[in-house]
Order: sequence, then structure tokens, then C-alpha cells
Amino acid sequence: MDENDIQVIYRRGQTNIVTVIKVDDPSETADLTIGGKTIYGTPVAEYLEKYEDAEIMSLKEADELISQQLEKQYSKIVEVDEAKYTRMLEVLPPEVWMTNEIFNHKGDNGTECDYVVSGFRMTEYMEYDYTDHYYKVSGTPDGRGDWSEGPRYFAMCRKANPIVEPNYGEAWVMDERATTAMGQYVQDVLDCL
Repeated sequence: MDENDIQVIYRRGQTNIVTVIKVDDPSETADLTIGGKTIYGTPVAEYLEKYEDAEIMSLKEADELISQQLEKQYSKIVEVDEAKYTRMLEVLPPEVWMTNEIFNHKGDNGTECDYVVSGFRMTEYMEYDYTDHYYKVSGTPDGRGDWSEGPRYFAMCRKANPIVEPNYGEAWVMDERATTAMGQYVQDVLDCL
């Protein structure tokens, strides 16, 4: 049985499903509203009555809608101070840690510039596979621009790049996988400069 065969009750705009529907024969999903039961034995009709905005759909479709909702919910990037960045780095070992990598960025005025960026991903997850990511932009390797006030720090809650599985088991990952995993959102951070 794959994701298309598993039927669920889902409320659009939510970040979780209401319940899973028991389907013994995937070819017989036509009228789950009348005679169907959840995996806990509760009639499907009771859930649909309780949650007027609920719908029956495949787990795959619900998963896609949940992912879209999570992207909307966790799209904000905030600038933080060095103390917050350091505190979050030291509170637990990071799951993924990228140090002093150079990223090219084209600004709004069309000028391209390289930036030195470090960052880490927290081991604690908010929901699903979303966790906090922290970035430090140290300036440019060639010294261009005004960095007299020092590095800038940013935080965001985003989906963990699966190149390093969430809660992978290692204390932290600091190899090329870290650069790929953390590099996924660097352009979004550099857009904030």
C-alpha cells in the first residue's frame, strides 16, 4: 500500500491530518463517508460532521498540502544579534554546521559579490521536518563593502535538507553535506543584506 492508497481526513490550511481512514481494499474507497471507519473504529461521518471543513483525500495529497502550509507558516527570516546566534549554537550541538563558506550573490542593483557565510541547523524540530537555521554573514573575502559594524546574523525556521536526515544520529555533520544542507537557504539570507 503506497501513499495514494492511504486515505485520510484533512482540514485545508492545517499542518496535520485529522485521522487515517481504515481501508482494507484500496479499490473500494468510493463511499468512505457512509460506511467508512477510522483506524480507531470511529465512523468517518462523525469526523466530517465535527469538522465541517474536513475532506477525505489520499495521504499523498494531504502531505503536499501540509508542506505548502508549512512553507507559508515558516517563511520569515529575522535578523538576530550575535548573542542569540552564539546562545543557540551552544545550547545543543548543531545537527549540521557549515563554517566560512563563500557564496556568490547578485544584489538588486545587479552587482555580484562573494560573501563568507557560516551557519548551523538545530537538532530540535518545530513540526514535521522544520527546524531553526542560523546564519552568520561575515563580509566579503576581498574586503569590499562596509563591514565596520561586524558580521550580521539571521535566523529562520525552514525545512531540513534531506541530504542530512533529520536527527541523523551523528553529533553533528560538518562535511560537504553541511554546505549543501545549509547552502540551500543562503541566497534567501543574502537577499536580506
